[in-house]
Amino acid sequence: AGPRTLLLEGNKLYVGGAFSSINGGSSSPNFAAVFNVDTNELLNINFGLSIGFGMGDHGVYKFLIDGDDIYIGGKYTAVDSDSTHAVLGNFNKTTGDHDTSFQPGLSYPSCCGGNDAEVRDMALINDILYVGGYFSSATGSVDRGYLSAYNTTDGLLTSWAPEANGRVKQLEYNGTDTLYISGDFGTLNGDDRDYLAAVDLTTGSTTDWAPSIAASPGVLLVDDGYLYVGGGFSEINATPREMLASFKLSDETLTNWNPNLDDSISPSQSNVHTLKKDASTIFVGGNFLTAGSTR
Repeated sequence: AGPRTLLLEGNKLYVGGAFSSINGGSSSPNFAAVFNVDTNELLNINFGLSIGFGMGDHGVYKFLIDGDDIYIGGKYTAVDSDSTHAVLGNFNKTTGDHDTSFQPGLSYPSCCGGNDAEVRDMALINDILYVGGYFSSATGSVDRGYLSAYNTTDGLLTSWAPEANGRVKQLEYNGTDTLYISGDFGTLNGDDRDYLAAVDLTTGSTTDWAPSIAASPGVLLVDDGYLYVGGGFSEINATPREMLASFKLSDETLTNWNPNLDDSISPSQSNVHTLKKDASTIFVGGNFLTAGSTR
């Protein structure tokens, strides 16, 4: 239990995760809360998220702001007790009011007849909301293989439908025509792609980029002409890279950049969970002991 994602806009900090109370239980927002960072005040914004009994890995995984709206993706079974709005919803970012006209209808049937779907990541590009996670259908009955897209002007499902064969965890846009994807998959559109792939933003077709990696990356970051990849791997393209690597976007080749993170603290659990870029510095968070030779 605890926070999984943070989003700062102005003086408001949106906090999402697997929690049901904040401030020692004095407030009870389920999975999503908003703070004023100037005053440290918990704001009275309730998005009305809830889950069913015994639902594992529940909570909020991603926030995405679009003007006055905020999309919330995760693993929850209802909004304001309405189960037709599970795992992905659109809300007013200031009041928490739910836009019931947006009905993404993502689902993955569970063994007990419930909905085991989840949304792990989202990307908003040219009024299209791209969604990745764990689901097999959208709008209730349209087949979608862990990836889908919606037009934000009318909320309708688009025809964009690349098909992975396992959970999608991260989406990252290259700024022009490609969406990079990571997750627990071995194929994309029937093409062999272990854990990491790229698709055309318009057609959904798999691109020729096919890096060789032995573990699912935990995080992707595109910045200043490079794709940074972090996760629990020890090599990419048969080249040693401990948990962190980068590709040049212009030709998608692996670069010589190698921070050489140390996994000796616990090789089976070593991982990179988050990457942030500020000017010429990349900040890295995860389970590792040293970077290069520095603690």
